[in-house]
Amino acid sequence: MSSSRSTHLDRHLKNYCISRGGPPVACAAVAHPSWSSRTALRARLAEFAAVFARHPLIKVSNDGGMGVNHGFALWCTLKALQPQVVIESGVHRGFSTWLVRQALPHARIYSLDPAAANIVASGYRDPYAVYLVDGAFTDFGLVDWAIHLGFRHVWYDDNWARSPKADCYSFNIICADPMHTSHGKVATSNRLNYRDVFSRVNVRISLEEHQANLRFLLAHIDEYVEFPPVLDGCGQTLEQSRVAITHKSEVTRLFGSWVPRRQLHHGHVVALVDLKNTSLDLLRTLNASAMLSYYPPYVRLKPRLNASLLMATTAYRLEHRNKTCGIASWGLPM
Repeated sequence: MSSSRSTHLDRHLKNYCISRGGPPVACAAVAHPSWSSRTALRARLAEFAAVFARHPLIKVSNDGGMGVNHGFALWCTLKALQPQVVIESGVHRGFSTWLVRQALPHARIYSLDPAAANIVASGYRDPYAVYLVDGAFTDFGLVDWAIHLGFRHVWYDDNWARSPKADCYSFNIICADPMHTSHGKVATSNRLNYRDVFSRVNVRISLEEHQANLRFLLAHIDEYVEFPPVLDGCGQTLEQSRVAITHKSEVTRLFGSWVPRRQLHHGHVVALVDLKNTSLDLLRTLNASAMLSYYPPYVRLKPRLNASLLMATTAYRLEHRNKTCGIASWGLPM
């Protein structure tokens, strides 16, 4: 394998690792669900490894999709909560849809994505799910899911740090120190990027408005946890809540190989790597890149809406400006 490809992948890994958010200090006082303890997570690891070993994308590229760490966090959430209905915003090649179906054989699944029909076609498509993709796409925030009917549980995948490259205004951006940015740098601007609707909304907001968004969040959640990785491809961390729940030897024992599928990122090309002709340095990088994590969070919402706090948020300001909805369309009792 050429040294240029090794260098490219190593740079990809480095950029990924420095794009992860800081500890969610502003949400630290919110309770953690009992089923998210490290002991409870470890107890589900062998079960998940057995399921993961048979996933339908094992022989094709799932570049940009969910890996072991995020898949495990989602699996633990689904098994603990056992919801009857799951709304999936972002489909890609269907790995998360498949994982939901394995955890919840009888659940109703609604899958939303603005441009996923061609991607789903090359991956997994659930025969019983309702797909709102491409021309049939409706954004999650514009569908009246009506939280008063029981939708109180949120699991979030792309938990980016504050960064110009972040494609969403994530829970971590809200809950972490607002001066914490990617690349381990301290922010030099008191304005933050606010992105929504798959980056179709992209505005800059003041630190004061960001704090208003935080106040709204804290007033409307009663559980919050960011999952630690199974194994951290970025190496050790001093933050105790983010230390990996296991070690390489156990992952090797459970998964057979601690890299379920090695892929090489080279521009827009994803190539399966011939392990027999790959340098040891490249293998180490590939091993690490297969076990990355943005610490995806689980959030439980409170059942009632504080309208005055809502009207100070960026989401309400933008929707009110565009006259696309009012308080009633949020679907929460006040």
